[in-house]
Parts: sequence; C-alpha cells; structure tokens
Amino acid sequence: MAYDPVKLNSDVRRRLGYIDVAQLPDNVITDWGDHYDAIYSPRYDDPYPYIYYYTTLSCVEYLRINSITSGEASRSKFTEKVGGVTITEENSSSTSILDVWDDLYLLLKEDPESFGIITTNGGFVHVGGVYRDKVERIRKDKTLASPFNTGKVVGTSNTKKNPAFDKWRY
Repeated sequence: MAYDPVKLNSDVRRRLGYIDVAQLPDNVITDWGDHYDAIYSPRYDDPYPYIYYYTTLSCVEYLRINSITSGEASRSKFTEKVGGVTITEENSSSTSILDVWDDLYLLLKEDPESFGIITTNGGFVHVGGVYRDKVERIRKDKTLASPFNTGKVVGTSNTKKNPAFDKWRY
C-alpha cells in the first residue's frame, strides 16, 4: 500500500466540503483508494496525487448514485382535474441534486493540477539550440546566399504562374 488511508480519507472529505461520514462512509473512500493504488503504484514513483484524484471523482459518482437510490433525488407528479381543466404539477428534487453532483464532477475532472497531477499539454519543446550536424550542413551548403538562409520556403513551381510572386523569387 503506497498511500496512507487516513490521509486519503481526510483529503477527500476536505475536497468535498467536509462531507459527513453518514453520507460518504470511510470504507467507500478506502475501497476506491485501494483500487487506484493497485493501478497507479506500479506506474509512478509518487502515485498519491493520482490515487487522490481518481478516488475523489469516484466518490462524487458514488454520492450521485447514492442520492438516486436512497430516494433523496425523487420526482413526484400530481394531477388534479377541476371542471374541464386538468392541472398537472411536477416536483423534482432530482434535477437540482443531480446537477450539483454533475457540476462538481466536471469541475474536479477539469482540474487535475489542483490534486498535484502535472499534465503536459502540447508535447515537448526543444530549447537550447540545434544539432551540430544541421549547423555544419547549412554552413557548408554553397547554394545558400548566407548562413541565415535555410532554403526556399515555397517551391518555385507554385509561384511561376502568379506574377505577384515574381519580385519575391530568388
């Protein structure tokens, strides 16, 4: 076990607004923590941010499903007929409660950095110069006008038919 279950319980509860043990039992948090520990411990030297992140998301899903199955998120429909007019009234607490859990899930899912997960968007950037062989190849190429000229960007086959490009040709 690469994580401290007590720390995970307190961190998840704090992230979810110090949610009560009656709403989110400790064993739910530890079960998800054990599940994600088995997945992320072999992959990372410090798997705790991943365990914390995915356990929190799973606990929000648990709370959403629990609100549906416990009857907390309920819908009622009342129909009354007065004379020739039928009045139908619908009360639904499910949309407001489920929307809150869905919004919280999306908010947490979009921000893994706040859990300590470092994401790299866009890949790697080469910083610090170029390879020596590329510099030597450009330096030795006698067809180039200067070392700063690395060749034509646009081929001449594309510009021959357009007179506007005549003044820009080499």
